[in-house]
Amino acid sequence: MPTVLDVRNQNPPGTLDAIISRLGEIILGKDRQLQLAMACLLARGHLLIEDLPGVGKTTLAHALATVLGLHYGRSTNRMAGIRLLQKLVRRFPQTSHQVQ
Repeated sequence: MPTVLDVRNQNPPGTLDAIISRLGEIILGKDRQLQLAMACLLARGHLLIEDLPGVGKTTLAHALATVLGLHYGRSTNRMAGIRLLQKLVRRFPQTSHQVQ
């Protein structure tokens, strides 16, 4: 079973089903959340992941980067500070897009 600690994937899967399948090997029991995350990426949107500590937010971000062969970086409130986060949020369009 692959883990997020594997070396970055140099040959990402070719189909959406293959990508979600590979993500599902890393993150178990969260197929709907994986589909929604991929929908955000395919729509060239932004994905903000909020939840309680320890539920897999960082694992999801790292798994997406690993499976897609992308660079992984991390920022948190403690690291960036609330003012920087507010500044970044202002840069994005003010329209709200929610997937239900």
